[in-house]
Amino acid sequence: MELDELKNIWQSQTIIQEDFDNERITSIIQQKTKTISDKLYQNLKFDVTVSCLLILPLLYIILGTELKIYHKLIAFFFIILTSIGIFLYLIGQKKYQEFFSKNDLVSTLKFTIDKFQKQIKTITILNNILLLPLMFYGTVVAAEIAEIEIDLRELVLLALLISPIAYFYNHFLIKILYKSHLEKLKSHLIELENQS
Repeated sequence: MELDELKNIWQSQTIIQEDFDNERITSIIQQKTKTISDKLYQNLKFDVTVSCLLILPLLYIILGTELKIYHKLIAFFFIILTSIGIFLYLIGQKKYQEFFSKNDLVSTLKFTIDKFQKQIKTITILNNILLLPLMFYGTVVAAEIAEIEIDLRELVLLALLISPIAYFYNHFLIKILYKSHLEKLKSHLIELENQS
């Protein structure tokens, strides 16, 4: 009889200890996840801030120069694209905060990982599509403002030099700003799923 009671006491204490350890591990992972998520959103804010700064020279082209109308229309087009990106960022930020406050850690982690994987794809595609035309456009406009003639060979040479540099720089930035943090979140999610 005493042996059975001792076994029951020992088992209940083991269960209590396991529950305590699981709660503690979950709390630690939650804190780490919050820190990493905050870093991801800080990096996204950095991206948005840089995008906002890129609007200033485009506004100068529209309002402060006597360039041809097609330059102003192209600048306006890039301003619209950038504004749409900023708007989508603000909506995404609000949705994330609502989701984070209402859901458990595992759901929030899955949501965050999915959101940033899509964000990385979008940023990569947009940067690869828009970066080169924007660089060409900037070169042509700068040459017109400075009243320098640029011929087609110079533009092709510029493209051959800048394209690979811009491509690898873009991927390097995405890796530093997003992918490393995203991998940490994935490892936290695996820890939590293994724990349950």
